[in-house]
Amino acid sequence: SIAIERYRRRPLEMVALGLLLASHSASLAVLQASAAPSLEIMGQELDLNPVNAIKSMPSQMGSALRKFQTGMGGIRRNWQEADAINKRVKRGGAPASYQEVTLLRKKSEDNMKLLQAGFVYLAAPELATAVLYFSPKMLPSTFEGEEGRLNRWRQLSRLRSTAVVQLLWALDDEAVRKGRRGLRGAERVERARQLLLARSPLRAARVVEDYTRPVSSSQQVAKKPLDGIPKPLLVAACRMIGIKFAPLPSMRRQALHKHLQNLIDEDAALARTDWASLSHSELMDACLDRGLGGLGDSDKELRELLRGWRELTDEARFVSEAVPPDAARLRLAALAVCAVGSCRREKAKLPSVLYSP
Repeated sequence: SIAIERYRRRPLEMVALGLLLASHSASLAVLQASAAPSLEIMGQELDLNPVNAIKSMPSQMGSALRKFQTGMGGIRRNWQEADAINKRVKRGGAPASYQEVTLLRKKSEDNMKLLQAGFVYLAAPELATAVLYFSPKMLPSTFEGEEGRLNRWRQLSRLRSTAVVQLLWALDDEAVRKGRRGLRGAERVERARQLLLARSPLRAARVVEDYTRPVSSSQQVAKKPLDGIPKPLLVAACRMIGIKFAPLPSMRRQALHKHLQNLIDEDAALARTDWASLSHSELMDACLDRGLGGLGDSDKELRELLRGWRELTDEARFVSEAVPPDAARLRLAALAVCAVGSCRREKAKLPSVLYSP
């Protein structure tokens, strides 16, 4: 409404904008014969035919309005449900189930995304549409439809395969360096080779168990929980969960640690939740957050993968050891093991051939 009122007060700008759009459409019409019918950019298909684009404007505007109403209604419902869950838990009621824990997390994330989208609109309203279109993840989760959900799952699967391949390249490059860095790289290459040749997830997890122990005191671990983890592994783990870029390296490390802490809380909630009550969408999100699963997996297969994750992150395996593993580091190691296994079992994909030992 603010934007509409602004242009109502400046009718000349509306006329100029109309002329600009008309001339732009005419230019596109000249190039129509040589242009491709459509172009895919960041998972979004754009129609390069100006006639089709203009014809589809009314339906797109109606669809966008319905999506906006549904998204904002979902945010309000999540706020109400989250408040009810928090009040119940504070009063000593039943602990939150897995569905409720994920709702609380999404509510917090959606609030931040809503603030970011609002900031973009206030700072550069003329760029808000383009930014939100090419970066749909900036919108809260309640704005995500069925198609958007499938695109997100597909993108995370691709990022997982890319992360594993780039990690192996990075380790090979480090191994050919001179001096200490080359020696350290050679040790990591050998460790990666053992992980790839492991015949079971538990054997693969034992290869990287050294990284699950804190390398400093508890106070230092609280300040730098991922200190001592090789940088290539951190970069690959961030890419796996969808963090491809961060203005500062510390921001990427903090985002990864937050993701691992969320997994700790969600694993505890999964332990007290009947997995038969989880929908296919909830199972897919749970698996992809842990480097597991992919499009085409059945609910039974996804539950079996989660059982494997529970075995990898079971701290009871380390009861007899003097120094128990850090919970966040243990899940990071499990994330690496699961990513390799997921690449091997991808259906009709080259990574499944590449990583078959």
